[in-house]
Amino acid sequence: MSFESPEQKSELNPYSIEQIEEEKIPEKISSTSHDIEAPEGSKLETVIGHCEEVIGAIEKSTDREFIILGSMGMYLMFNELEEGKGLNILEQRIAGGKNDFDIGVSLENHDGIMTDFGWDKESKRIKRGQVSGSNEMIDVLHREDLPHFPRQEVKSGDKEFLVLSPEEMIFDKIKTLSNPEMTREGELRKGEIKWGVDIKLLKTYLMMKNDWSESELEDHLTDRWDEYVEDIRYQGVSEMIKRVNQGESTKDVLKELLEKRLKKEIDNVEEELINLTGRESEEVVRDLVNSANPKEFNQNLEELLDIRMGKRMDYREASQIANREYINLLN
Repeated sequence: MSFESPEQKSELNPYSIEQIEEEKIPEKISSTSHDIEAPEGSKLETVIGHCEEVIGAIEKSTDREFIILGSMGMYLMFNELEEGKGLNILEQRIAGGKNDFDIGVSLENHDGIMTDFGWDKESKRIKRGQVSGSNEMIDVLHREDLPHFPRQEVKSGDKEFLVLSPEEMIFDKIKTLSNPEMTREGELRKGEIKWGVDIKLLKTYLMMKNDWSESELEDHLTDRWDEYVEDIRYQGVSEMIKRVNQGESTKDVLKELLEKRLKKEIDNVEEELINLTGRESEEVVRDLVNSANPKEFNQNLEELLDIRMGKRMDYREASQIANREYINLLN
């Protein structure tokens, strides 16, 4: 692995060999931390053991497909690499992290998997609970596959697990830093230092796995970013087009989607979409609801998503904004 650096330095660059061995990451990287006790061996070994226990318990409870999200997915990837084990900087990340278990499932399996777990009404409401055979708390999140970023299989011993691709993880965190999401209370989500640390770690992982220089890594991420933006921008569009093409009415397709996502009954599809996307989208929403054919529906839906999501940023621009936000969090 070569650590040749691009001309423009960034706080979100991957860790160098020296940093992997000697760097001290900030003590407070997460708003909530839960260190892992490791009486024998490394913290990574202990975390992987917890992962195997939790995943085994889930697999005994349900046949529905799920994916390991968050830092646990990253730890599983590093554990698969021989040189990824026992890294001092990774041990620090585990020590300062929340170390909770997030799993992602498709929208159609979201409620069903919680029923399979035997969760009560309150656990289903907060999407958090335990699974028989494990003492760990599990959060169930809605997560659809991105067309250009298939799930990645990782192995631990004779077991195989599904995680997000490292590129998707990196891009998710860059997007979150550069364009903060809104909380349910309508406030901007507060930034976490761990997002920047994870970007750096995941970049380091890709360099280790592929024996890339830093320049080769950044060229790769630059090339893949446009696919990521396309996938998240128009996520779910193809399935909706397929249903309209099969003869379902545009209003019925939109109504079902809104009801699933908003968890409530929708009486006026047009008005609900305008409330979500703003009055400036009123004409496009009207055209969408009254689309004459699947082609028009596709065009109108993509136009509405463009209005809602705004200007597309390229990888360089998004990285620069994310870098500034990360520096602000460090200071």
